[in-house]
Amino acid sequence: MSAQLVTYSMLDTAGTIATPFSSIDISGLAQRGVVRMELEMSVDQSTIKVAADGAVVPSVKPGDNAVLRMEMFQTSSLHNELLAWYNQIRAARDQGDVSQWFGGSFLIAGTVSGLSHYGTGCAPMKVPDYHYQEEAETVTWSIVACNCVQQGPAFSL
Repeated sequence: MSAQLVTYSMLDTAGTIATPFSSIDISGLAQRGVVRMELEMSVDQSTIKVAADGAVVPSVKPGDNAVLRMEMFQTSSLHNELLAWYNQIRAARDQGDVSQWFGGSFLIAGTVSGLSHYGTGCAPMKVPDYHYQEEAETVTWSIVACNCVQQGPAFSL
């Protein structure tokens, strides 16, 4: 008998980005124009090197920083809210105040799967590339996180 996996839908994804200035809703049901989201942990924590004599040298490296990439339509209100966040921290930076640059956080959770990602010390990597052409395109915002915790439902055999 085959096992049935948990049903996936982006519609059951709840998420928010908290900035020093506001809270930005990125939930699946909010019709925010999100095409996809991707979370990439930035550090390879397990590495293996091989010495000239064939000895295997395993290493463990700490590091829980991550990048959250969110692809959305360039006409979405979510894009405008992220741009407003960037413009607020940029204006402060241009006045010599970078104290709030990494002041954001995010929480993304699948309400059916029980998986979640919580990032702190977050900031936009850069303003995404923008397209001018005959039809609306997507833009991808990359949000870096100094620390990211991934949690999932308990697993048992």
